Amino acid sequence: MRATKARRHSLNILTALPSLFICYVLLAIIVCVMSSFSMRLMFVVVIVWLGVIAGFETSRNLKKPATILSLGKKLEPPIGFVSPNPKPFVVADGNYGGFLKGAAALASRFGSGAFVVGWTPITPDKQKGAWPGTLNLLRDSSTILPFCARPAKPLILYEFEASPFCRKVREAMSMLDLTVEYRPCPGAREGWSDVMARSTHGKRTVPYLIDSNANIAMFESDDIIKYLFNTYGPGEDYIPWTLKGRLAVDTATISSFIRGNAG
Repeated sequence: MRATKARRHSLNILTALPSLFICYVLLAIIVCVMSSFSMRLMFVVVIVWLGVIAGFETSRNLKKPATILSLGKKLEPPIGFVSPNPKPFVVADGNYGGFLKGAAALASRFGSGAFVVGWTPITPDKQKGAWPGTLNLLRDSSTILPFCARPAKPLILYEFEASPFCRKVREAMSMLDLTVEYRPCPGAREGWSDVMARSTHGKRTVPYLIDSNANIAMFESDDIIKYLFNTYGPGEDYIPWTLKGRLAVDTATISSFIRGNAG
């Protein structure tokens, strides 16, 4: 039993090596491009910290499945199922490759979408909790978003996970901390694509945003991002460089490639 488990760990590490190499190469390129030593140090610290937080979240999400009601029937876990014991700062068995790919993808996008607009660390309110692994010493907030409008009803985004243009829009929505209903259209021809086509006279281009709060629907990622920042953010002047121009599209393409065309 122990030999089998050790062999499984070895296979996981070997599988993750290509992703780890890609991550190191991307980090080296980014650090070399940065001008000052302080910027380089800050970038490396942020990426390492995000990796630690991501590892904690991966393990924390392994909770005992709740009983779900579906069509009047109770869904129960399989007989003999044993819920895993969550462990802080531990990547679950078999998830090393995905974890490293995610870290490399995040690095290739310069951490875009990891923080909200106006992000700032604050002293935590004990009732609201703190960051995992910070001994209840740190929380985060925004100095801008509390003063911005919030949609009364969730936005709807028809999107294709591997599309770099859809990735930009998803990151913008994350930066603005918006409630969104994502409707995947794989290859822009499957999933919710038929539903979208019926409301767009046959057009199947993604991303496609519907904001029922303002009776607005639109295509084109750059137009959507400008609309979101102007309507639910501090204005288009606050759109970060990671969402603009050719660099945003190229790095978003690289990010999807690293994750095997996943978002």
